[in-house]
Amino acid sequence: MPIQTSYMFDHTIALKGQVAGSGVQEDISAYADLAIEFGLGVVYDNANAGTESRDAGYVGSSPKVKVPTAIGGEFVGITKRIQKPTYDRPDFLSVVNGTQDSEYLAGDSITVRTKGRIWVYSEQAVAPGDDVYLRAITNGANTAGNFRKDADSLAITNVALTSNVATITAASHGLSVGQSVTIAGLTTTALNGTYEVTGVPTANTFTFAKTNANITSTADSGTIARGDVITKARWISRTSGAGLAELELLV
Repeated sequence: MPIQTSYMFDHTIALKGQVAGSGVQEDISAYADLAIEFGLGVVYDNANAGTESRDAGYVGSSPKVKVPTAIGGEFVGITKRIQKPTYDRPDFLSVVNGTQDSEYLAGDSITVRTKGRIWVYSEQAVAPGDDVYLRAITNGANTAGNFRKDADSLAITNVALTSNVATITAASHGLSVGQSVTIAGLTTTALNGTYEVTGVPTANTFTFAKTNANITSTADSGTIARGDVITKARWISRTSGAGLAELELLV
């Protein structure tokens, strides 16, 4: 059996998805169609009419989960870090830095923490008492499934609609075709709602289908939330910037 002969002088405080502390804890088993990294927030995956539902999300005794792709998903919990066997380590002592050991593969039985403390990645400085938000829409390097203390709302500055195609202006929106967005707060109320992005003409504009009378291009103000508040969670640790933070999932 190989013997470890070298040791790191400085150790990472924790790993994403690692259990933190003790106390009341609860995990469930789930499955997914796609690979999911350790330490990500997941929601129920239900293909029925694009809605999320606890009942429809179950197959047998295990729920089907996914990393959110739009706001409004029903939060399940956070994928828990486990030791996984690899082809070169059948003894279950996984290599911490191995990519294959940092995620659940499609078809794996996924352990999801639903109650108790766990380490996650926070995109910004957080402190106990701050709100907890789960990112649902990727924004640059900030990917869905990670956490923050606000909705990272995107500001809309102009709207137009021609031949049942709406064009929205929002600086550096970072959206892509097929993503779902929820627009709120527009004075042009006909364009408030949830839509699927059908086009990205520029880095500052995107389009979606909307059956409505034409709307002349006009300045307007509204928002697109890129995260959902998680009321059953609270921050335990304090951070000075982006990085690992301890989160507690409550009843």
